Amino acid sequence: MAWCPICKAEYENETSCPDCMVDLMKGNPGDYTDIFTFKNEEVSLNIYNHLLDIGFETVQYYYDAASGLYHIICEISEETDAKKQLILFIKEDFKYDFSPLEKVEISKIADNIISEEEDIDTPKTYISAEEKYANVNSSAASLLIVGFIGLIVMVLDITGIYRFPFSGASRILFLGTMGFLFVLFVIMGILSFRNAKKLEKKIKEEDSLQEKIQTYITDELDLTSFDESLNDNTAPEEKYLERTEYIQSKVKESFPDTDDSFIEYIIEGLYDTLYPNN
Repeated sequence: MAWCPICKAEYENETSCPDCMVDLMKGNPGDYTDIFTFKNEEVSLNIYNHLLDIGFETVQYYYDAASGLYHIICEISEETDAKKQLILFIKEDFKYDFSPLEKVEISKIADNIISEEEDIDTPKTYISAEEKYANVNSSAASLLIVGFIGLIVMVLDITGIYRFPFSGASRILFLGTMGFLFVLFVIMGILSFRNAKKLEKKIKEEDSLQEKIQTYITDELDLTSFDESLNDNTAPEEKYLERTEYIQSKVKESFPDTDDSFIEYIIEGLYDTLYPNN
């Protein structure tokens, strides 16, 4: 059985799809997934051949004339490992003279693949102290509620108001284990609330630093001169990268001890205000 990767129609005796004019793929369409899409044929073929060379037997390749894109697909069972190797190849081994716009596009593709794979190391999105405070507070409340409810139920059993269906050694083991767990939940909840109190101070410090950096960017940096140095034909994606890299480098010079992800977080929040017309 063969199938068309564009319309998904299945054929028995054909070698190409009469409607989409594309070579048919081997196998069952439900078993395959798209792992890479790009407009440059040479790049796509290099990645495709690399995956084949290192042993990914289900990898296949096709061109969609309607969109002008080249696709690499593989069976779902190989998807995770194939994406990992694809990322490693792009970032470390693949030597290709990308155009500036292609660099932006290939970087986005790589970042999107990384974000889909939980077990691939990736830079963490900055989490503000306020968000951390809310998360810790929520966790603390949940732990205390579960712990206290559990202890109340235990007391009801011990006083005879409500009895668990256990007796003898099983009852002692059950009450001891559950009692220990519920007490542990209460202790963890209390400790979490203490940590939340510490984060309140961190929120004030972070807000103060954020205000200083925002003021520095909006009042002290000469963003207009930097923009004038950019080529008029520069693509919006590339402009975004060059602008943010410039701002980040200047902020880092003035605030050297500030976390890079925090600076990126501030710049991202300010970008639309700084460049309303992009």
